[in-house]
Amino acid sequence: MSWPNVRASFVRGDHVRSSTFPGVALWFVETPAADCGHSAIGEYCECEPEPDTDAAVVVMVGDDVRHRVPAGSLTVLDEDDFCGGCGQIGCGHGG
Repeated sequence: MSWPNVRASFVRGDHVRSSTFPGVALWFVETPAADCGHSAIGEYCECEPEPDTDAAVVVMVGDDVRHRVPAGSLTVLDEDDFCGGCGQIGCGHGG
């Protein structure tokens, strides 16, 4: 699915939508580091991997759980297009 307002990069706090979670407003958190492949999760590694520009970390509005989504699935979302309370795109209650 393709939406208007696609852009190549985002900054922390941008409101976005993703085809991975249709109908839900998201906050852009960061571009994650690529997996270096040398250690298990939680183990120390001296590698400094490049950012994984094919992925993005987002949080649903009204939640605190981080989700990794394809970066190409993100588009800019205007504050007036979603409810700040429930995070639904098109919710009539505003927020």
